[in-house]
Amino acid sequence: MGLINSLMGNVSEIEVSDVEEEIKPLLIEDEIIDAAFAIMRDLLIFTDKRLIRVNQQGVTGKKIAYESIPYRSIHQFSLENAGTFDAESELALHVKGQPQPVRIQLNKKIDTGRVGRILASHIL
Repeated sequence: MGLINSLMGNVSEIEVSDVEEEIKPLLIEDEIIDAAFAIMRDLLIFTDKRLIRVNQQGVTGKKIAYESIPYRSIHQFSLENAGTFDAESELALHVKGQPQPVRIQLNKKIDTGRVGRILASHIL
């Protein structure tokens, strides 16, 4: 049932232990995963130092892109909740040196308040 829910975009926050092995090679010494969210086949992982976006690409999902955004480079963020007929919420990160915000589509079921609190605790 977990895989079906994930493919349908119905999974929101997931256990840190579910992503620890996959992300461990990317983490620096003493870096801790605070929270992880699944969005379709992709992951959004909050550590104590940065935000990591894992984007599985292609039909097989074997090609994976990792994007690391240090909290110190985020100077503003905005969250948009999904409306009644919207399928997704949106997180926009304004990153120093980037002319346009980094936009991340979130599953409607993800608690955007929790995402905002995690970001604010690291940025402010």
